[in-house]
Amino acid sequence: MLVSVRKLELTFLGYRGGSFTAPSLCHDATGKIRVLFQWLREEQSSSYAEKGEVMDVILGTILAEIRRAHFILTHKAASGKMPMADLRLLRVETARDQLITAVLPLKAIAGATGFCDEYHLSRVFRKHYQVPSGYFRK
Repeated sequence: MLVSVRKLELTFLGYRGGSFTAPSLCHDATGKIRVLFQWLREEQSSSYAEKGEVMDVILGTILAEIRRAHFILTHKAASGKMPMADLRLLRVETARDQLITAVLPLKAIAGATGFCDEYHLSRVFRKHYQVPSGYFRK
């Protein structure tokens, strides 16, 4: 009998007042988490009725950014590619399948597969398959 064991990760982030600095919880390449902690620090010295609610929102956003950064690093370590690269691949493959099977115009296929317009789809399509999108219509 095989038993699958999954690693459990738990991050606790608490704040009770006083001064603090942004912890090194994860890779913060864009600096978003550092900026959010700076906003939290600035809110700490403010005094208005909704201060607690604003600080809760900022803390929630910090946690969301930490989870996002962790997901990106974990996905890249597992697949060797960034998540958006895999998503783009799925979208262009779905567009190819629709070109083969459906009689929809390219504009409709682009919208249905998440591309902003048919020109963007055509550029990504040509880059991925080295042929124009019309190739799969024949």
